[in-house]
Amino acid sequence: MDIKKTFGIIIIAAGLFALLHNFEIVNVNSAFLISILLIAVGGTAFYFYFKKERSLFLLIIGYLAFFWGVGMLCYELYLIPYRLKNHFFLLGVALSFLAIYFRNPKQWWAILPGGFLLVQFTIDVFDEIFYLTNSISMFLLTLGTGLIFIYLYLIRDEKNKLLWAIFPGTAIILFSLFQLYFTTGSDFIQILVGFLLILIGIAIVLFTRQKDSLAPAGESAAAEKNMESNPEPAMRKRIEPEKTDAEETEKKEDKPE
Repeated sequence: MDIKKTFGIIIIAAGLFALLHNFEIVNVNSAFLISILLIAVGGTAFYFYFKKERSLFLLIIGYLAFFWGVGMLCYELYLIPYRLKNHFFLLGVALSFLAIYFRNPKQWWAILPGGFLLVQFTIDVFDEIFYLTNSISMFLLTLGTGLIFIYLYLIRDEKNKLLWAIFPGTAIILFSLFQLYFTTGSDFIQILVGFLLILIGIAIVLFTRQKDSLAPAGESAAAEKNMESNPEPAMRKRIEPEKTDAEETEKKEDKPE
């Protein structure tokens, strides 16, 4: 079935439900009806995306509509609180940004907004379950932001040039630890932060030493590779001194006594 016809049928069905609800033939909450409609639109978009239409537009519509509808439906069924209902829409937005990157790794910029929204959604879910304090919530938000930059650093290659991401990532993670140390009132957390800072410092020192030790080896390997690919200059250097000695001997023999 054509994608336009399918969306047309969904809209017609939504109109019929609206009329039945208006005439009190079907006693359904309007929010419940909208959530079902959004889930249907999202599911249809996913169906056509994975079936034949590999369109980024369909994938984004699928994520936005489906997860927004799931959030509204869960709230109407009293499964989640009101505060989390709209955050499912943020989850759909986050996954839409991440889908842009996974479809085309050159679009690495999409990791930043997608990752940040995903971190925000995760913190809100944890807050509802574990009742996080403000200091812990801010720490997790800052730490998650730093880990996003670390992920950018880990996916670096010669094309995207993401070596710079290690610097803001490390700085933000260190800031999150210092922030947690000075805002929390727990001695255990402060001791844990101290150990973590020591481990991070040791890792930075070892990484720097390893990088410095590998630099001369890398230069010598490059020189050997260059010599193998172009041996003429090296051979010329070896032959030239012998040639010079022979010429001097000939000159001495040619001199009159």
